[in-house]
Amino acid sequence: MIKNIDYFINYFLSEDSSSLSNQIQSLIFHDCFYRTFNYGLKIEIKKNNYQPSFFLELFHNDYFLRQAADLRKFYEYPSRDKRKKTYSILTVIQEIKNNYRLFTFSNYLNLPIQNSDKFKFTTEIRNWYNNKRTTTFKLLSQNKNPQLVDTISLSLLEEIEIHITKTKKKLDYHLNKFWLHCSDPNTRDNPSIAKRLLTLNYLQNLLKTAVWSIKTLSKYFDILVLCEMPTFTYDPLIGCNIVFSRSTLRKCKRFFSQRKRLYKSWSQQYSKDELIYTNLRTYKT
Repeated sequence: MIKNIDYFINYFLSEDSSSLSNQIQSLIFHDCFYRTFNYGLKIEIKKNNYQPSFFLELFHNDYFLRQAADLRKFYEYPSRDKRKKTYSILTVIQEIKNNYRLFTFSNYLNLPIQNSDKFKFTTEIRNWYNNKRTTTFKLLSQNKNPQLVDTISLSLLEEIEIHITKTKKKLDYHLNKFWLHCSDPNTRDNPSIAKRLLTLNYLQNLLKTAVWSIKTLSKYFDILVLCEMPTFTYDPLIGCNIVFSRSTLRKCKRFFSQRKRLYKSWSQQYSKDELIYTNLRTYKT
C-alpha cells in the first residue's frame, strides 16, 4: 500500500532508463535528429544528389518503428499483474486514481521542494511556494476554496486519460495489425487506408501529447520534468559533411535549432501553474 505521495516521483525522475523523464527526452532526441537529417536529404535530392536507396529505406523504417514502439511504451496501459508493471503515463494516472485520498491539500502543500538544498531557503521562498501550490491545487481539485482535507478531482484525471486513449488509438492499431503482428486482412478495420495511419504529422502529434501529458501529471507532485533537447557539449551534426554539402549542412543546423525551440515552446506552454490543460488545446482555470 502506498503511504505517501513521494512514491510517485520515481516514475518521473528516477535515473533508470524507464523513468518518464528519460523516456520523453529519448523520444525528443530521436525525433529531432531524424527530422533534421531528413530535411537535409530533401535538399540534396532536389539537387539530384541521391543517396543509396537501401540506406534510406533502413533509415526511415528504423525511425518509424523505433519512435512508434517507444511512444507505445510511454502510453502503455497499466498491467493488472504486478510482475508486469511498467513505467507509463497511463500507469501513473491509474496509480493516482487508486490513491487519490493521499492527494489532499495539506499533503500537497507539504510536498518536498526540488533542489531545495541548492539555494537558501527563506520564509519568503516558502510563502511563494505555498501560494503557487495553492493556485495549482485549486485547479487539480476543481475547488476554488479547498480545505486542508480536500482531495484532487478524479474527473479531471479521467478527462486526461480519455484524451490520451483517443490519441493513441491509431498507433495501437497500426502496430498491432502491421508491425508487431502479421494480421489477417479480414480483421482490419479498413484495409484500403490502414497503412496510411502512421505519418510524420501523426507522430509529431503523439510526441506533443506526450509532452502535454507528462507536464500535466507532474503538477500533481509539483516537480519539474524537462521536456526539451539536452544541452550538447559537441556538434550533434558532426560527420554529416560526408553526406551533405556545406550549404545543406548550414541549413540543417538552422533547422535543428528551430526544432529545439519547438520542443521548448511545448514544454513552456504546459508548464504554466495557473493553467491545467485537459488536452492539447483546452485548459481549465
